[in-house]
Amino acid sequence: MDYFAVIDTETNWNNEVMSIGVVIAEKNTFKKVDDLYFIFDPEYKIGGMFSIKVGRVPRP
Repeated sequence: MDYFAVIDTETNWNNEVMSIGVVIAEKNTFKKVDDLYFIFDPEYKIGGMFSIKVGRVPRP
């Protein structure tokens, strides 16, 4: 069986990566096999457009 990965990153207001999400899925069915999500500290504390998704309020 073949798989593919989708990778998404979010950056903070300083243009630093603050989170990365990865989903692995089957190539033919698109069925999710696994997922991972990483939040980087202290980068996420700076805030960014999608900070609310990692538990931080948007840009002050």
